[in-house]
Amino acid sequence: MGEPQVGSPPKTSAVIVASLVGDLINRNTYIYSSLTNSWASSGMKIYPDQSDEKGWAKLGNGTVLNYDLFESAAKGESYAEIYNPATGAWSSISPSDGSTHGAIPRLSGASIGFELGLVLRLQDGRMIVIGEPNTPRFTILSQTPGPPARTLWGR
Repeated sequence: MGEPQVGSPPKTSAVIVASLVGDLINRNTYIYSSLTNSWASSGMKIYPDQSDEKGWAKLGNGTVLNYDLFESAAKGESYAEIYNPATGAWSSISPSDGSTHGAIPRLSGASIGFELGLVLRLQDGRMIVIGEPNTPRFTILSQTPGPPARTLWGR
């Protein structure tokens, strides 16, 4: 396998010596090992959303949150996914496709080139996703207690 097309895509630590990296031109993701200086395929995101102009963050349970910026903009709806490092699989957490409930506000648009800011985990476990820089847009992700964990989005 050749090296993936990466530049300034989102990255997050999967383990201390490995990084989860998204491809700039397609929905593929990879694990980069600093121990072996090698790349390994690590699943494809649910939506055909390249990993460009966005950030990822690790949730308290070890999974990784991704807001699907380009899929959301293309469909005029809102999409997000969770990556599970234990299985190497992505799953949708998108009210727009019915995989969860709640709402995700649009966080960016064509007028500024589909930019997205940071994704941060708050001390209480919620995630804040910062939208485009010219308009103060943000959303906070929280989990409802008890199984099955459902995702709620709010403004």
